[in-house]
Amino acid sequence: METYEISGSKIGDFASFIIEMNIGFVDKLEGNRGWNGNLDALDDYLRWPPKKYKFVFKDAECIKHALSYPETILWLTNNLAECHPENRTLVQAKIRMAEKNQGQTLFDVILEIFQDNNDFVELVLK
Repeated sequence: METYEISGSKIGDFASFIIEMNIGFVDKLEGNRGWNGNLDALDDYLRWPPKKYKFVFKDAECIKHALSYPETILWLTNNLAECHPENRTLVQAKIRMAEKNQGQTLFDVILEIFQDNNDFVELVLK
């Protein structure tokens, strides 16, 4: 089984997570153009290659910490500026929750995307 790996020790925020995902995964895929952090695109990338493979988050606690509530608030605030007007109320509510350290973190959202693609990818947290 092919294995892709990223090191959490190199991740301090979402921007560095994107860089490490490109280095450890996306850049190794045939025909890639680099991942820009769009989570819908991440979902697509995880379905390629169309075979079962393993993905390892080394030092997963570092990634979890880097993508916790402060980074979630920043990510949601950036999304608010670009989201469809009908979704703004929902995104604003998620920001308020994150400001109280409640609800999903960006790390949780990313884990959910991996879990939704478990037909293709086995995620291992180390």
